[in-house]
Amino acid sequence: MESWERNVWALALVVFIAFVGFQFFSPFLPLYVIELGVTEPTRVALWSGALTAVTPAVSGLLGPLWGRFADRVGRKMMMIRSLAGFVIIVAAMGLVTSVTQLMILRVLQGVIAGFSVFAMALASVSCPKDKVPVAIGRVQGAQLLSVAIGPAAGGYVASHFGLRYAFFVTAGMCALSLVGLILLFDEGRPRAADGAAAPTRESSFTLRDVLGLRGFSSCSSSASSSTAGCRCSCP
Repeated sequence: MESWERNVWALALVVFIAFVGFQFFSPFLPLYVIELGVTEPTRVALWSGALTAVTPAVSGLLGPLWGRFADRVGRKMMMIRSLAGFVIIVAAMGLVTSVTQLMILRVLQGVIAGFSVFAMALASVSCPKDKVPVAIGRVQGAQLLSVAIGPAAGGYVASHFGLRYAFFVTAGMCALSLVGLILLFDEGRPRAADGAAAPTRESSFTLRDVLGLRGFSSCSSSASSSTAGCRCSCP
């Protein structure tokens, strides 16, 4: 097995373990809201929706910022940051005494998130250019498989030990994933056949550069004129 293949399989394993943990408690958030003292059905629905939405919302807003940091310190380091934060924050979710405290922790979870994005980025740069689809497919497959396993495993833990233990197990799996990432994954450029580092080409384009490309403006105007005469009733 080549070095890039070992890296990709290690990354897929890390993603699988972490995402199985993430799915441990997410299906049971409404039940946890009830356990924290919210009993009115409308308020339970409102809090459950807000708790589910706030983490990806904050993560999406801060994604470009963490991307800039990743360019400076490395994508692996950003994943380590994210997993280490998850261990602390998710474990704290199992100790909260009110739904407001849980909301604050969910916001903090969104602040340090970005794990899956950096995992895909690492998969794409840790292998030769012609193997990028294979690498991304393996990591994406591990993530999707975890969605099928996590809720069932989380349901078993919650039914036998209580809802709070689902958070503790998630924190433990994030810690296991963190150890695996540190020990198994080597963030280095893939090697060419002669053993030298594979050449990379970095380029950056601005909107002005794109608009100045030969033929771009004419193609855009022709596309606009063709779509202007089109009348479709797509849902």
